Formats: sequence, C-alpha cells, structure tokens
Amino acid sequence: MAIRDRVVIELFLGTSIRLQELVDLDIDDVDLDAKHLHVRTKGDVPQVKFLKFKLRFLLRGYLKERRRQGDGECQALFVSNRGTRFSKRQVARRLKRWVKAAEIEKQLTPHSLRHTFVTHLYSRTSDILVVQQASGTEACLPIQIHTHLVDVVPEDAIERL
Repeated sequence: MAIRDRVVIELFLGTSIRLQELVDLDIDDVDLDAKHLHVRTKGDVPQVKFLKFKLRFLLRGYLKERRRQGDGECQALFVSNRGTRFSKRQVARRLKRWVKAAEIEKQLTPHSLRHTFVTHLYSRTSDILVVQQASGTEACLPIQIHTHLVDVVPEDAIERL
C-alpha cells in the first residue's frame, strides 16, 4: 500500500492529473517506453501526460508488484486492499493519512497537489503556454501573460521539476 500511495502522490505532483482521471486509470494507460500516461479528461477527452524519469522509475516498480497481485478481472492501475478499483474517497483518505504521518499541518488535497504542479512548473518556465499544455487546462493561472514558446516543450520543463 505504501508503494501505491507514493506513486499516487507523485502522479499528482508530477503530472497535474485530476483525482477522477487518476482513479479511472487502467494498467494499459501507462506507456513507460513512450514516457506517457494516457488519461481521459473531463468530457472523456483523451490526453497524454508526460512521465519524468523519477515517476517512470516508481511506476515501473509499482507495476511489477501490481501485476504480481493477480488482479483477476480488475484492470485498474490502482486497487484497494480488496482488489477493487481505488475510489476518490480512498485516495483522499490515504493522502490525509500520509500528510498526518509527515506532521504537515497544512491541509493538502489531491487538488492542492495538482495546483502545486502548476505553480512549480510556472516558476521554472515562466511560460503560461507550457503550463497550460502540460496541465491540460484552458486557464490555469488567474493572470494574463503574453509569452511565447522558445525551445521549451512541456516534457523538458517537467523533467527539470
């Protein structure tokens, strides 16, 4: 469970994935060779999230363990200790548990981890277009900035996080 929980938290921090997108993931949505995670966003729109090296390393280890569990019919990437798809509520509870164990006083939610990704990526690139493309949102920051992409692609910026 600890490995699963770490991968879940790292996915929020490393991809800006939404909670619903995370619980909807299946094992086949992970493509470590292509460094991608295939998600279905709001409105069932397909999107590809880049997986940086650290996340690919963690996912590789988790997938080995996940496949050894002999999931039967469940193709979910993240499963509960009962072998069923991890629910949104379970994800929130596990995150709360780890925040408490780390003695972090600030209340952290899956959405706040998504916001952390956006904030860190923007602070590294200062490019709202890169942030919008990487997070899959139309308006990810409450400011209007005129910028342009110069030799920066979301994959490079995310890898540097």
